[in-house]
Amino acid sequence: MNRKLVKLLIAITSAFLCLTGCRRNTAEPIILPTVDDICSINIELIDGRQMSYENSESIKQIISAISIGKATNKESVQDFPSEDEYGTINIESNDGTTTVFYYVNSGKYFVEQPYQGIYEAVGNLENSLINVK
Repeated sequence: MNRKLVKLLIAITSAFLCLTGCRRNTAEPIILPTVDDICSINIELIDGRQMSYENSESIKQIISAISIGKATNKESVQDFPSEDEYGTINIESNDGTTTVFYYVNSGKYFVEQPYQGIYEAVGNLENSLINVK
């Protein structure tokens, strides 16, 4: 009787581990155009100020600031963030426009790419965007 109970417990535990292990734990990697394909980046900050960049050095800095974020286990399931206040980053490239959003939640900055994922930014993302050369 003990052996049957042990086998049953092992089977249940294995099934549980397989089912929970198959769940996606982090966002897919952020998808951005390559720096060489980008024509301009237009940003609307959280406070409504607008900025536009067309030179390659500024574009490199912005793409770097956006792409070094850490993937989270939060999902992006709609066209816009669920946060009340957010900034918008429109990346114009040869292939069209890629839009990502950023916002602050619990003192941390997050980048959200609709239907792709939510990423925790490194440091104060808005300062990085404002201080682009």
